[in-house]
Amino acid sequence: MITILLGIVVLYSYYDQLGDKGKSIYDNKYWLGIDKNIINFILPFMGLAVLGFLTFFIGYLINPPEKGLLSYLDGWVTVILMAIFLGTSIGWSFSVNKSVKNNASFASIFMTSFCLILASIAVILMLGGSFEAENIVLIVGMLFLNIQVVFNDGIGWNAVFLLQKNKN
Repeated sequence: MITILLGIVVLYSYYDQLGDKGKSIYDNKYWLGIDKNIINFILPFMGLAVLGFLTFFIGYLINPPEKGLLSYLDGWVTVILMAIFLGTSIGWSFSVNKSVKNNASFASIFMTSFCLILASIAVILMLGGSFEAENIVLIVGMLFLNIQVVFNDGIGWNAVFLLQKNKN
């Protein structure tokens, strides 16, 4: 139930905070001026991330792991990791709004970057737990989610963001 609620809040916060109504997706300020070809390359991975999250979530509900990290504390470790991932995703959507401005505070810049790093750590741990559980459905779901969260957001977007903020 917590995951469903937080997932809905994440989707709403991204829509509300990141949607530039009436503008092209390429003109969205949260792309930080990233080249259109790179954006086109990343967009399918965003879709795969949503698919991966849903695959993991449904797979977990149908067949919860009986061993490994995701089974610890009667599955509460998974709930905690999901809450960290979804909570930091919500946190990012609000902190990025303040931090993309030219006069952004160190705190808002730090929080924006930190949210992506913490979200990355949470999904990396869930991927590891999926391998420990030897559950192919969970592994596939987490692999799809990790590509976007860890590589495209946690490393790629964060690198561009921090470089731009370092120049300001």
